[in-house]
Amino acid sequence: MEGFMERSGINTEYAETWHVSEADADRVLWSSTQSDLPMNADIKDISKELTSLKQKVVDLDLHGLFLSDYYRAKKIPRGFRIRTIGRLNPECCKKWTGVLNRCSLNLMVLVIEEVSTELTKARKSLLEFEHEHAALLSAETLQDVILISNTQVDNYKKDLLPFKSEKLRRVNEDYSTHRVYRWLSGERSYYP
Repeated sequence: MEGFMERSGINTEYAETWHVSEADADRVLWSSTQSDLPMNADIKDISKELTSLKQKVVDLDLHGLFLSDYYRAKKIPRGFRIRTIGRLNPECCKKWTGVLNRCSLNLMVLVIEEVSTELTKARKSLLEFEHEHAALLSAETLQDVILISNTQVDNYKKDLLPFKSEKLRRVNEDYSTHRVYRWLSGERSYYP
């Protein structure tokens, strides 16, 4: 009795393939695409995304601004400070802080450069988003969305500025009290 495989003409010696030509694919593909469909843009989603994009611009802008101020003052933010192993050796500590300061300043420039690149991308994304969705909304509705978004972003910035200013104040205090590297004095805290 002949088996199924033999009757069907399937070869068990190797894997057979079936090829679809570009002409076959073109013949069966839909001519329209999903981008041709009308978008049912939800105002809340648009407002949320617009606000999120604007907040990202604010975040990056303030981050670059504050890091630039730290660099100009040649002060190392707490996040760039690292403890040393040789705390009991004053010569090691002196060299360590010198190397760490130079490294931290170089890293700050690198971070500022990256933040600048990301800020440019974020601003471009924001402009593209605004342009893309301006056509979907009536002028009156769009103005309402923009007003709400701007209010939320202004409030966000008002909350973020004191936070960043307080961090700057603490760093300035560290320098004025000569406690930049707290481990030098034997102080035990979360920050180095």
